[in-house]
Amino acid sequence: MGKDLETNKTQAIDDNRLMFFASLCLFFSAIEYAIPKPIPFLRLGIANLPILLSLYVMRPKQTIELIALKILVQSFISGTLFSYIFVFSLSGSFLAGFSMLFFYRLFYTKGWISCIGISLAGAMFNAFSQVMCSHLLLFGFATRFISPLLFTSSAITGLLMGVFSLNFINNSEWFSLLQKNEYIKKDITLSATETKTDSKNTLISIIKFFIVITLLVVFLFIKSLYMQWAFVLLFFILALLSRHGRVKILPSLMIILSVTLMSLFTPSGLILFSVGKLNITLGALQYGLKKSAVLVGMVFASQSIVNKNLSIPGKAGRFISGIFTIADSLMEQKISIKKGNVIKSLDSALIELWNRYGE
Repeated sequence: MGKDLETNKTQAIDDNRLMFFASLCLFFSAIEYAIPKPIPFLRLGIANLPILLSLYVMRPKQTIELIALKILVQSFISGTLFSYIFVFSLSGSFLAGFSMLFFYRLFYTKGWISCIGISLAGAMFNAFSQVMCSHLLLFGFATRFISPLLFTSSAITGLLMGVFSLNFINNSEWFSLLQKNEYIKKDITLSATETKTDSKNTLISIIKFFIVITLLVVFLFIKSLYMQWAFVLLFFILALLSRHGRVKILPSLMIILSVTLMSLFTPSGLILFSVGKLNITLGALQYGLKKSAVLVGMVFASQSIVNKNLSIPGKAGRFISGIFTIADSLMEQKISIKKGNVIKSLDSALIELWNRYGE
């Protein structure tokens, strides 16, 4: 009996720690999503910081669970759960996460590399994943034009994130508490998320989910370019209504522009005009517009049904709600970004939340 009680207590502690780290992924994902990027699926890797930190204070199984949760909360932030960007996030996060876990277990524990090397390895494996996905799903052989940008930016951000992580680990009082196994003592799933699921909102969410999914299936089988863009407009309107007008257009415009331009490098059909030695053809233009319509339409469709207010019943729903509760509390904290003060400010915010939800 006593052993079972201790096992349940340990499981609750592990669940709470996992929830806390997942909320950090959500927080950093929100920051990363707000930063303009030349290519929508290009990620700076800020949201990988909790994954890197988890290697020091979690078991490998928990780190893998955290990676999966990171992918899920990123899709909630960006509204891309049913889009091509989710595939990029899924492959990139898992490849980066497993590589960091591998380098930590094989090299760091033997003192061969520091967390800077682990961060750099994760960033480069993530870049490799992005290149492969962009080759298979978006640009084909034209991916070679953006590959140098992806690898260079990943190397820079991976190095910077590693340096930041090293300084944070060495100077954070909050992280020191975790390394001493001073776990959260209160079950956040019971204290911070004691909210009843509104059955009416849940029913509306389910109905809207199936309507949009049905429209999405029809959309994917449409051959007409004009009908495709009519559906894109419909999904955009639904996303506007669902998110009360808070829908970012720039990432979608960048996708339309980049995919269409890349398709022009493979001419086909009637030549419309020439730019130097490049023939701009009707077939290539239509192909690019059709491909970008599918990609952008899937993003808007996802945004119309996936957001932080989506009602999820049951234990999983309470767990997800707990992640959003902690993340929202963290977003309310005043974190200074002045040089030399970021770690101290972030550490103070984390300690305050640790005390609020842990004691």
